Amino acid sequence: MDAVGGSDAYAEVNEDYRNIRFYIDGPEAAALAFAKEVYGNFLLNLPEWSTHSVTKYEMISFALQTSSDTSVTAEFSFIVEPRQEIYFIGSNTQRGRDKYEGQLILKKSFTLEKDNEGYWNCTQLQDVHEDLLYEIGEAYKKAVEAYGWFELTTMPTACDTDGDVREHEGQQYFRVVHENIKTLADLENYLRSLFSDDIVANLMFPEEGKKRYRDFDGILYAIPADRGTDISKGKETYEVVQESGNSRIIFRVTVELLGELGYETHDFTCEKIDGRWIFSSFGLVR
Repeated sequence: MDAVGGSDAYAEVNEDYRNIRFYIDGPEAAALAFAKEVYGNFLLNLPEWSTHSVTKYEMISFALQTSSDTSVTAEFSFIVEPRQEIYFIGSNTQRGRDKYEGQLILKKSFTLEKDNEGYWNCTQLQDVHEDLLYEIGEAYKKAVEAYGWFELTTMPTACDTDGDVREHEGQQYFRVVHENIKTLADLENYLRSLFSDDIVANLMFPEEGKKRYRDFDGILYAIPADRGTDISKGKETYEVVQESGNSRIIFRVTVELLGELGYETHDFTCEKIDGRWIFSSFGLVR
């Protein structure tokens, strides 16, 4: 097998994979060679400063999907030892279990096409989401938004007419504008689809301070407030670090500290209840 190609700008692997070009007989052999050797060599030969550079690569699974004389698609998973691990932990990544305990595993799907000179070119390379981590990651995004309505900002409000503003105990409340959440009960039900009862109670009915949301004439109103996010926090990455029967897990959020050489981690407990991932511990990380 002969491999050629590459790029002087390796900042992002997914921008440079189209430079991978190699020769081998047969589409199935080409797909297996790409997963087992070619892509690994590509990662190994990246500059040390690249966020995708690795020191070790090993394919551990391979599945052929479609094949023709000039095109082939497949999916594979592989173990890596990255130079900068933080950039590899994401919604497409998981920690290995059993014989792969403690190792970092990623999944990719790819398409190879044969050119007029007989060389195989990588024309598409995509992350394959691990179902569990991707599913919880999506729930986390919704939870961050909803929690932020209390700790960071306010739900969207309108104040274009006199009826949009109400006063209560010296506070001005503005009518909430949301496609699905129209009343306090709607808001509470939505929060219960994301958080445990105690978190919902602390948000909706704080022991200290004013209630941020209340109904007037059956319509939801809010006290506007904004604090802004922490600009010293950078990229977030996610990881499932503990499981128990695949229903109760620890969801770890690692946050880059801008201007410093380091990261901070936050662990949140969540459990699958009635088909939804419910967070029983939670907080904003920025």
